[in-house]
Amino acid sequence: MIGAIPRGLQYDSRYCAKYVQNFGANTAANVNNMDRQGYNAGSDVNGDIWRQCYFGLGANLDYIIKSGTEKAQWDYVGAAQVLKAMMFQYTTDYHGEIIFTEAFKENQAFFKYDDQEVIYAGIDSILRLAINNLSRNDASPTSTRLAKEIISIVAIRHAGSNSPGDF
Repeated sequence: MIGAIPRGLQYDSRYCAKYVQNFGANTAANVNNMDRQGYNAGSDVNGDIWRQCYFGLGANLDYIIKSGTEKAQWDYVGAAQVLKAMMFQYTTDYHGEIIFTEAFKENQAFFKYDDQEVIYAGIDSILRLAINNLSRNDASPTSTRLAKEIISIVAIRHAGSNSPGDF
């Protein structure tokens, strides 16, 4: 899931790069996809960032936030909020107006595209929530819990071995 973020940025940059003068080409095969708002029939050219935001990460991050909130795993909640804000930031920077306030609503076929002012304010709010959640200490942090689990696994493996280096 996380590895797809830089891949999406690199894939889509191949097509918009000529407009920011990173690359240049003027061959017949060089279709002006960005001139057509990124759409090329029968292709997902310029669609990787969009796909990562809405399909790759989107609902999965909402699940992590919901599940982490129910379990008081504030570090998971905060990390998922940071990723969610980052993906909306990348997507709006790249595509302009995007689906933000109605994103991930179930049983809906048509969505409202929000202005970037609304999106940037929303991203700021998400990041403020993330900072708050990452700063919380009213429940046992997940890293401590994970560290205890790792120590337990190592102890169990070590107890069953014949020599100290036999893991």
